[in-house]
Amino acid sequence: MSGLGQYLAATRVEINGPDDVPMDLGESFLTYLKGKDATHPITLAVQTQRHYYGTFKKVVLALHEMDPCWQVIRIPTKPFAGLPRKSNPKELDRAAWANVMKAAVEECISTMDEVWPLLDRVHSAIAKKSKGDAVSLSDPAEAIAQILANFDGHFPRQAEVRQLPGVGKISESEYFRLRRLAHPIGGDLIPFFLVLAMHSGFNEQPLRTLTLDGISEHYPLGRKRTVIKSSKHRAGESDQGAPQRAAFPASDHPLAPERLIRFVIAWTRRIRDYADGELANDFFLHAVSEGGRHKRRGMLIDSYSCRTDDVNTRVTGYITLFCKRRGLKYSGSRANRLAFSEVVDGLTDGDAFELRAMLGHRLLSTGQDSYQTTTMQRRQKEQMAGAMAAQERWVTSNGNIDTRSTRSDREHTAATQGFCCADPFQSPQPGQRPGKLCTSYGACPACPLAVADSNEAYALARFLQLQELYEEARAELGSEIWRRKFENAYLAIRDSWIPAVSTNANRQAAAMIMLTSLPTLE
Repeated sequence: MSGLGQYLAATRVEINGPDDVPMDLGESFLTYLKGKDATHPITLAVQTQRHYYGTFKKVVLALHEMDPCWQVIRIPTKPFAGLPRKSNPKELDRAAWANVMKAAVEECISTMDEVWPLLDRVHSAIAKKSKGDAVSLSDPAEAIAQILANFDGHFPRQAEVRQLPGVGKISESEYFRLRRLAHPIGGDLIPFFLVLAMHSGFNEQPLRTLTLDGISEHYPLGRKRTVIKSSKHRAGESDQGAPQRAAFPASDHPLAPERLIRFVIAWTRRIRDYADGELANDFFLHAVSEGGRHKRRGMLIDSYSCRTDDVNTRVTGYITLFCKRRGLKYSGSRANRLAFSEVVDGLTDGDAFELRAMLGHRLLSTGQDSYQTTTMQRRQKEQMAGAMAAQERWVTSNGNIDTRSTRSDREHTAATQGFCCADPFQSPQPGQRPGKLCTSYGACPACPLAVADSNEAYALARFLQLQELYEEARAELGSEIWRRKFENAYLAIRDSWIPAVSTNANRQAAAMIMLTSLPTLE
């Protein structure tokens, strides 16, 4: 009811019973949602308008069943007639997103390089230390162990650390270095949160509520995979939705998800003994700094899951602070999700079902309505234009084979395999119409727009194959027809294209390539 509540607050309408309902409540609320209320203008996406109105309709129908007196609230018919079902495509600020992710990546690497090698030494030193000994800052592990022993496992503020015997003056940078070795605080985990969000494609909520029980290792076909699983909270009768899953193969890459997960678990291992109940099982566990919301002294443990105070915007606040300290424009979880959608869309060639699976959606329409960027829509329009051009070429050529229709990781702009075309829609060949896809199969060697495939060995193999095809066509078509249609192309392939790429290395590589047969020349 956030939409209706927002409307009633803006218009200062108070409803305590059926008699307080304005006669035009439904129409006025609809006008407000569409941004046509001049007194209280707002701008909402089409999907948000439909969502708010749908909730309003459900509540009103429930009131009608409870008491006929509430039927004074009328529900407008066809409220969104003429409006598109989809919202406008989202704009991904790539520069801001790239800058934030670059900073997060650098912070992850520097933190792991600084902290991870010393964690085992810190844990060993803690087990040996007894309370009351003087602190020596020459060995970071020993210093941390003694500080924690003197404060019952808590790493206090800098002013209190200075009062310990043997410490004296400790610089701010040295203090923060020791504190990071002892345990992370909320902001320390944000770089790992951002990078894991990009790896997994998770929404913010499922990722911040990830637990240790949701992390498991599997060995399909003998290869290790780390799987994370977390449920998305949903409104309605059940607050738990279908679990989102992501699987990561084992890798030695410094930023591999498996490595990030192992580090965070190792970094937070010590403070899990101080966490109460289910909190100890949360993945993004951290200590809370003294001061601010932490009024009392001593150890206080929290996590990104909002178990302790139900403030679900705290991660956004940490990301904002992360960006502000580095002078970066804010880019958070939503930008990560949009960037992930773009990557999936590009890798799957616009497959909507793959996008739904990778984003963990139940409905196909969710990804099409809420996770479409301008880049994705432009790619879809290009694919549609390509399909239409191919269909038109097929009709006008009476169903002749088009080599561009075969699936390949190579560029297929030219009508003849082995070539690429600078502009297949502006062909200078006789009989071709401007703006239409070129159909001059076999004429590419003599065309000024043709260039050889970037893989010279593949290009050489195709050129030799095409040369044989020209020679076979001479006997089938007759000398006169062959001369008018293919003589120039044959001379170009024999005298120019083949010599240009015919090196010993290319010939050896070309001999190893398995080629499909080319369509006959007509």
